[in-house]
Amino acid sequence: MKVIFNPEEPLEFPTSVTIGIFDGVHVGHKKIIGLLKNEAREKGLHSCVVTFHPHPQKVLRKTAMPLIVPLRERLKLLEKEGVDITVCFNFTKEFAQISAKDFVRDTLVRKLRVRTIFVGPDFFFGRKREGNIDLLESLGRTHGFETKIVEPVSLDNEPVSSTVIRDLIENGKVEKAGRFLGRNFFIEGRIKEGE
Repeated sequence: MKVIFNPEEPLEFPTSVTIGIFDGVHVGHKKIIGLLKNEAREKGLHSCVVTFHPHPQKVLRKTAMPLIVPLRERLKLLEKEGVDITVCFNFTKEFAQISAKDFVRDTLVRKLRVRTIFVGPDFFFGRKREGNIDLLESLGRTHGFETKIVEPVSLDNEPVSSTVIRDLIENGKVEKAGRFLGRNFFIEGRIKEGE
């Protein structure tokens, strides 16, 4: 998998894209990535995950945002899923001010050469979350890409989401968190001897 941070130049090839934080790369993420890869393969595109670091909530709300996995591990998990390219944007206050239309035109269309985009039904993007599915579909007609909506995954009659998984972990329900992740939850760290 090729990882590109803050691309300036257009990619050399057209893409099928999905956008999100992908914290934990859980079973819901894996569903959307599977559809993304199939679409890319069928249409001769490159599968591309667009993600952000740090988490937008950390920048916008200035609150600590506990992550299920750090960026390095997230990239490893995306590679394991067989994604061709992951594009990671540095999420700053300035980045947060990009309008939805400008993000689509300048980033998705010009830089990533998007032909198909996969998003969930509650997808919002751009400055103050001004962009929604209707706008994305409208801009797709203008710029020549298709928008595909992927319904969320549920387990145990609960929607699978990074927020739900974080809550499960925080409440010590790591086995259930593991089911939602599709793998055992683990924590990686260094052991440092005390004095």
